[in-house]
Amino acid sequence: MFLDSPALLEMALPPEMQNQGWDIILVDGPRGDGDQFPGRMRSIYLASKLVSNAGEVFVHDCEREVEGVYCQAFLGSQNLRAEIKDRFGHLRHYHMTGRCH
Repeated sequence: MFLDSPALLEMALPPEMQNQGWDIILVDGPRGDGDQFPGRMRSIYLASKLVSNAGEVFVHDCEREVEGVYCQAFLGSQNLRAEIKDRFGHLRHYHMTGRCH
């Protein structure tokens, strides 16, 4: 549903946050490890909109199915540079060389 209508993922942010490209963004919330938690769909989408060209995005807990799908859709597998896997989850590093949406 959200992948087909990204406008539903929009969030209201102060203009000073929206009107600049961010060099580094860390996505580590909200929680998504249960039905009562929304997951990181919006955070991943927002990171893809806010990151500067040639910026870096790091996403934690991207091994979860929904987070993985949204990372691929909005950050792009071609931008994936590294993935660290340990007992605390997965952390992916994306170097944004182009827009995916």
